[in-house]
Amino acid sequence: VLGFPPEAPKMRYLAWHARRWRAPVASTLAETIDAALARLGPPALRTGAECAVPLDVWRSPPFQGWLAAQRAAGNCLDGARLEWSWRVGARRHLLVFWALQVDVHVTAEGRNKTTELVIGRPDVAAVVLYERGAPSLHATRVVLVREFRACARTADGSVHELPGGSTFDDGMPLPVVAAEELAEELGWHVAPGRLEPVATRQVAATLSAHQAAVFRVGLSPEEMDDFAGRTGPYGLQGSSEITWPEVRTVGALLATAEVDWANLGMILAALDPG
Repeated sequence: VLGFPPEAPKMRYLAWHARRWRAPVASTLAETIDAALARLGPPALRTGAECAVPLDVWRSPPFQGWLAAQRAAGNCLDGARLEWSWRVGARRHLLVFWALQVDVHVTAEGRNKTTELVIGRPDVAAVVLYERGAPSLHATRVVLVREFRACARTADGSVHELPGGSTFDDGMPLPVVAAEELAEELGWHVAPGRLEPVATRQVAATLSAHQAAVFRVGLSPEEMDDFAGRTGPYGLQGSSEITWPEVRTVGALLATAEVDWANLGMILAALDPG
């Protein structure tokens, strides 16, 4: 929030930055305070080192999940400093990524760990679409999504992953999130009730606090053939997302480095007969 009287000198530079970042601009002290309170939203009771966590990070489900897990283990947050955050939206109001340098008292070890970052992002829902009745695990066909992502270290520069994603609506049930992602990334509409939950786990515990909820749907050979015939592209209109369906056998996935370890683990967990 930027507040200054209209006659204040040398404010054009700050006003330009406020417009660039879609920050509210007010001309009186009362308007400035009102805009700041409106932007903060409802208050949250925090004590000690918790007060160093920015309010939007504090409210985020990944942070609250991480903090609850640390408390359940008997640990205590003794310090925190926001290193960076990344927001999207017309007003940059949607928090996507954040990184906190934390000071955590590890009760079981009688020491404080002060040298690590906790990185967070919205939790995700992913779906394993697999062919029922395959003669073996390696022969089982699954549906993937190919998409260019700048972080990819694959031969084609794209990620090959399960269809899935996240939402900024904290109240949306994960099966609904998963079903919407199937429609966006594959053009396939399915009732959320058809999605069978597999498990929810952290994706990369040494890097990020977020979790993935994995679902599975068994497909008939005819349904799988339909996916094999889809060429795409698909994706969310109005965004940079462009996705391409792919059908691969589990054996082919294990034989190449196209699919990362996290997605392989999700697939194998979903196909575990036990």
